[in-house]
Amino acid sequence: MDSDVKLLKKYLKNKNRISHSVSTAEYMRSFATFYSIDKNNAYFCGLYHDIGKELSGDEILAYVDTFNNRGIFSIDYLDFKKKYPSLLHGVASAEILISEIGLSDKDIITAICSHTLGARGLSRLSKYTFMMDFCEPLRRHEDSVKVFKILTSDKNFDRAYLMTYHYQLKELLDNYKEICLETVEGYNEAKMISCP
Repeated sequence: MDSDVKLLKKYLKNKNRISHSVSTAEYMRSFATFYSIDKNNAYFCGLYHDIGKELSGDEILAYVDTFNNRGIFSIDYLDFKKKYPSLLHGVASAEILISEIGLSDKDIITAICSHTLGARGLSRLSKYTFMMDFCEPLRRHEDSVKVFKILTSDKNFDRAYLMTYHYQLKELLDNYKEICLETVEGYNEAKMISCP
């Protein structure tokens, strides 16, 4: 655990963000087995999903270029995301982990890359990382609490996944923000699964 957090602290200085990362990891591990997700992979994704969050926009884009050059998979809607580099901090986080510790598990890489916006066609681990980042209990805002309850008390994975998109899209719309089509596609797929 100490060595895990040591790597995290190499890139993150904000104590609240470190606490969020550790809390996300612990909660993901706690409920992983119930949802047929490997608990070690869940913990890893929770702990490191935001390791690139405090990089500057230029640093994020440099990591994204390096990641792209690896050819693991292409990043959808890259031109849109480059307008808002913080949307790519998951990709930067994955690249940090590839460079630092040789991460090669494609499912984990995808989960970390996609935790910010979601997407269609995600694995169970990716969906879990996306929603647990949103609803980890230290966040404490009303919508996060609702999703956490659906996931942990109601035990409804698909509903929690759909509602994560719902609340994220609502916030973007309420604040007149541009919306990446990747999130819309993820929402549409989640809606079909949860409410066919």
